[in-house]
Amino acid sequence: MTSPEDSPATHTRAPSTSGMQPLDDTESVTATIINQIQARENVSSNDLVPLYEVIDPDALNTLFGPTRAGSHRQTTGAVTFHYLGYQVTVSSENDVELELLQDD
Repeated sequence: MTSPEDSPATHTRAPSTSGMQPLDDTESVTATIINQIQARENVSSNDLVPLYEVIDPDALNTLFGPTRAGSHRQTTGAVTFHYLGYQVTVSSENDVELELLQDD
């Protein structure tokens, strides 16, 4: 059995290998991650391994999403994980960074 990061790509990667995107109030943290990878890989969400296979999306949204009142959380820290050949870092500074992992 292969892990999501070991799955062979059937598409062409966009030239950008790293980048930071600020989170906004219009979409969840996990939607931002999926949308960024879709744009870089030029694929639909149906072509992606589900995010829940590598991290708990609800926990990630709870940690870094807005409070129920809609304000930003007053926490510090970051979560980093690997997803579809990227190192994904979500930080309390309200941004998501994708860094393309190098093939060995």
